[in-house]
Amino acid sequence: MLRVHAPTADQRLLGRTERAANVSGSMRARGAAGAAVIVVDDVVTTGATLVEAARALRAGGARVLGAATVASTTRTGLLPAIPT
Repeated sequence: MLRVHAPTADQRLLGRTERAANVSGSMRARGAAGAAVIVVDDVVTTGATLVEAARALRAGGARVLGAATVASTTRTGLLPAIPT
């Protein structure tokens, strides 16, 4: 349903703004019209990939119900650290 349309650079050393620019327009959805979907990602750092996936799915006619991730990172300056 969701396909990579354009290659992206490695995001490990990119900040929030650079990550968003890197993935912007990189995905397309096929066969999504009328579907209700949940976007799933393995790890979220800034959310840029999730935002792009949701954008592409909506552009393809899907209704995005939400998102789920397995883990989040705590890279300084990107996401707040979770108190222990």
